[in-house]
Amino acid sequence: MSLLSLIAVFLIEQLQPLDYRRIVAEPLGAWADFVESQFNAGAYRHGVLAWCLAVLLPVGVVGGIYAALYALNPIFALLLNVGVLYLTMGFRQFSHHYTEIQLALREEDLPRARQLLETWQGRSAYNLGSSDIAR
Repeated sequence: MSLLSLIAVFLIEQLQPLDYRRIVAEPLGAWADFVESQFNAGAYRHGVLAWCLAVLLPVGVVGGIYAALYALNPIFALLLNVGVLYLTMGFRQFSHHYTEIQLALREEDLPRARQLLETWQGRSAYNLGSSDIAR
């Protein structure tokens, strides 16, 4: 079932690429900021508790939903697998940017490569040469 889920996600990603930053990264960042603001008291045990809340709680909830769906019908569990993989894998979150930068460098369009890298990384690439951008 895992292989079928992975194949399905590859196909879906080709048809409808996920806007990873808007749909996944920003909400997860907000969740992490919330957990940090509530549990960061500087002690190690607070960090462990925050990690358990931020990671284990969602994993447990999704695991429980998966078990319930699998008991109901394995096809429903497969659909949940596909949905979770689609949201968590982000297959194109790096390759799309990398490919565009690589093409700009190949065409010796250094200003465009810099602009693409700045857009992707969110920091200035003004002083970078082509070898620095390629790295």
